Amino acid sequence: MKKTDSLFATALIGLAAVYGQAIKDPERPNPVRVSSRAQLIASLEQSTVKIGDPLKLHFRLKNISSAAIRNIVQSELNEDCWLMVTDASGSELPLTKQGERLRKPSRSGGGVVGDLLPGADEGDRTIDVSRLYQFDRPGNYFVRIIRRIGVPPEVPFPKYPENQKDAAKVPLEEAVSDPIPFTIIP
Repeated sequence: MKKTDSLFATALIGLAAVYGQAIKDPERPNPVRVSSRAQLIASLEQSTVKIGDPLKLHFRLKNISSAAIRNIVQSELNEDCWLMVTDASGSELPLTKQGERLRKPSRSGGGVVGDLLPGADEGDRTIDVSRLYQFDRPGNYFVRIIRRIGVPPEVPFPKYPENQKDAAKVPLEEAVSDPIPFTIIP
């Protein structure tokens, strides 16, 4: 078997593991419902990087439904999105200090609120994944980004939840990118 064939087989096995993972927002206790109204389109500037080099991820949220998505909040990255980098087995890589800080939403409540019309997107956003995860060993990895949208429109949200436990039971709609494979080399 050629080296490229074995790399492809490893990537394919890893991709199957990543696609099978349940989506669990690391900072919100709510169940996650993957959006059928919005698509998160993501890509890397390059699929192979050296240890210590930046790994730029571009992403944008697009409304793929026939109706407007109401009350979309666009604020700081850690409020709107979270991402996960895993190895071929599906294990998450260690976060950097900045990654740990950005993993926790600030809950500032700020941001621009608006509607995302059918066919429209939020525009391109970029993040350097290498500033959030420790890429200290060569290997094949996957990155996936998730965009928080909010409570799905068909789900009633209690105006004044009795307690945090009630609010935590309400599902959240999140748009999920496909896993994107990449390689770190020495």
